Amino acid sequence: MARERVPTGIEGLDRLLQGGFPQGKSYLLAGLPGTGKTTFAAQFIQEGLKRGENGIFISIDEKPSHMVEDIESLGWDLRTPADEGRLTLLDVSPYFNWVRYAKGNAVDANEVLQDLAKQVRRINAKRVVIDPVVPLVLHRDRLYDVQEYIRKLIFGIDDNLGVTTLVTSHPGPWSFGSSEIGIEEYMVSGVIGVRLHKLPGGRHVRAMFIRKMRGTATDLVEYSYDIVNGRGIVIREPLYETEARAQEAVESGNGAFAGGAFAGSASTREASIGGDSSIAQSTWNSSSLSSPAASTGVGTPPPPTLTPMSLPTDK
Repeated sequence: MARERVPTGIEGLDRLLQGGFPQGKSYLLAGLPGTGKTTFAAQFIQEGLKRGENGIFISIDEKPSHMVEDIESLGWDLRTPADEGRLTLLDVSPYFNWVRYAKGNAVDANEVLQDLAKQVRRINAKRVVIDPVVPLVLHRDRLYDVQEYIRKLIFGIDDNLGVTTLVTSHPGPWSFGSSEIGIEEYMVSGVIGVRLHKLPGGRHVRAMFIRKMRGTATDLVEYSYDIVNGRGIVIREPLYETEARAQEAVESGNGAFAGGAFAGSASTREASIGGDSSIAQSTWNSSSLSSPAASTGVGTPPPPTLTPMSLPTDK
């Protein structure tokens, strides 16, 4: 029997996916910085919240408070659902500190799954984001160890948590041949690749390609997309059509593609990254993790558990 579909909330993508991701599996969004991976992930969570589906956002490379602030610049509100207990924001940096000093740099997939399962049950979450998954496997030196770790993590989530999961990734040292294909792509049920593409005339656009989607008939066409204020990621058209119009603009000299969005389309805008945040930081207490002799000063400290952040409302 066909699985129910989980809409992504990405304009134009759900049509290509026949309604969205097949429910209860893990999916990978892979690409280099600047392609809107975190925006995509936040949009996926936002769509679930609109549909009454609670969510968990695990931020690894960026403070969750900073991510919330960046997403607000696109016109979305993640503070309110976090305050209402419908969205859990998790900062795992203290866990990595503990791993670095107490466990010889070895992240245990089973411990991650156990903590994540507690958070899923706590709010009855239906959607989970891990942004990105790369730091969870960087400590593995051998290709076999990387593959086994990702297999345990992805299969453990799919088999035990009952959620639809989106993980983001960028090229890592275990990528095969080119820098585009990583081991994690073989473990998930679907892969969407995003990249920056240079058009005739020198302008860059973002492009998206559904590389793999189990249980879904997809076309092998790359699509251009924008990041639009208030709407997030919006798929525009097949990339070859964008290239053809850009070439026409160059040859005619009419400048239709100069310095902005497609002629006649909404202006594009990407969320700002970095900067100071006025949002309260994570409830993690990481001050005791600055040395191997944390807490008691003797032996190995206990591991921190995944703890939700609290985001105060704006004054």
